[in-house]
Amino acid sequence: MNQFNFFERCALTEEIILRDKEVQTTPPTKNDFCTYATQWIIYDAYNEDFLKQQEEKEKEKRDKVAVHASKKSASKKKKNDITEDQTEKNMLITAKFLERIINLNTMDAIAQDFRYYEDPSDQFRGRDGTLLPLWTMTYDRADNLHVTDISWSPDYFDMFAVTLGTPEGHLPLTDSPDVGYVCLWSLKNPSYPEYINQTHCGAMCLDFHRNHGFLLAVGFHDGHLAVYNVSLPTKEAQYMTDAVNTKHMACVRQVVWVKDLPDGELNFYSISEDGTVCNWLLMQSEMSKTIIVTLVLDIEPQITLGGISETLIGRGTTIAFHPENSGIYLVGTNEGYIFKCNTEWSSFFMQKFKAHEMSVYRIDYNKYDPNIYLSCSGDCTVKVWEDKSDIPLLIFDLLWSVSDVLWSPFSSTVFGVITEDCDVVFYDLDADKYKNICCQPIQPESQYQLTKLAFNWRMPVIVVGSSKSTIVALKMSPNLRLIMKPPKKGKHYTTQMLELEKLHKALDSTREPDTLVVPADDDTTDS
Repeated sequence: MNQFNFFERCALTEEIILRDKEVQTTPPTKNDFCTYATQWIIYDAYNEDFLKQQEEKEKEKRDKVAVHASKKSASKKKKNDITEDQTEKNMLITAKFLERIINLNTMDAIAQDFRYYEDPSDQFRGRDGTLLPLWTMTYDRADNLHVTDISWSPDYFDMFAVTLGTPEGHLPLTDSPDVGYVCLWSLKNPSYPEYINQTHCGAMCLDFHRNHGFLLAVGFHDGHLAVYNVSLPTKEAQYMTDAVNTKHMACVRQVVWVKDLPDGELNFYSISEDGTVCNWLLMQSEMSKTIIVTLVLDIEPQITLGGISETLIGRGTTIAFHPENSGIYLVGTNEGYIFKCNTEWSSFFMQKFKAHEMSVYRIDYNKYDPNIYLSCSGDCTVKVWEDKSDIPLLIFDLLWSVSDVLWSPFSSTVFGVITEDCDVVFYDLDADKYKNICCQPIQPESQYQLTKLAFNWRMPVIVVGSSKSTIVALKMSPNLRLIMKPPKKGKHYTTQMLELEKLHKALDSTREPDTLVVPADDDTTDS
């Protein structure tokens, strides 16, 4: 061994320490037993045990037979129930088919006008147009209720949903129950709704999901919200707010589905008269509520209760999301204010200004330019606004309270208005900024009051709701839906570009110039 390959190994073994351990327990009880174990005693014991085993086997057989018989009867009953359900379903389909055929025969002339008729007199009116009345739809059991909202189905262009209820200012002073309905109407069957769901109180607003057209979000007069699956036979809500913790504290005025979250969860927003904008996330078995913003009005005087100053909260009435940026939205209030908000900020407003002298009923973005939007109010005016500006580009005074206003989906410069004196009014900014191109009464002024307006996204048809659960469908004449067509020769322009250029050209004269050019003095000019 040398110093290069020398090694040493050692180990340390733990010493085992011995310990004594004792356990004291209660001694078991002792009993004295004495018997005889003869051959006949053992034989009798075996016979008793054998008989007991035989009885247990027979009992098991009887139980199996009873279970089998009950399963057989249950399966037979279930089969009969399935057969009865299928029979009822087939009868319902047959009845609906017959109803469609009868409606097609009785209303064939109206259906032909809906599909093919175009008013030939438009070519002699200049830019003026007319509305052709088609169908009048009424649910008889709710003839004393108001049409509080209308929404077209994103899947079927001939189907729309309405909510029926009683607005705040029209509630009876008696103890009559506040009831409401959610109805689905089809233009193929204007005699009776395709879907009817009676709600616990007045239904005030609704909206279809754009990708899942069978999901319907509904807001109620008492602050509750619900999501219905109209494709299921059951009328129960798939989601419903809690009576205390999650519902709004006042009437829900509008609900809007927004883009799904990155993980696929569905969500929508609601605006209520309690002054809050809330986001509702659909979980597996419940709706999760998040308060996005509270509409605080920084105006004097503040409310003082017991020496404590309370800030004024605006009563929300309408909400509109930016078509291109889903994080930006506009909110109108009962006090006439318009708030521009962001979903990421809960205590800061991007813009806030006094837009009207009375309640703002609707805000709607232009379908071609999201920087232009409309608002209407109970102060009898409709105003055209440009983003980031608190001065309206145009003001239209209709002399009556305006119930609703919407941009037309067919032309960038056309919008429709309904007033409380039962007139449907159309304006075309490209034709005339001061005079309407159509003003047509729909119902008798003394008996009805128009409440809601909705444009069909595919056909030139509008539906108008009234104060007696009546919905009127009207067809727009060609002058009310003029679309810019691209030229056949020369540079190619899309319809979107042409409509956008037409809108900007119509509004350029109403915009204030960025810089003022001072004209040259006549004395300084050269002779």
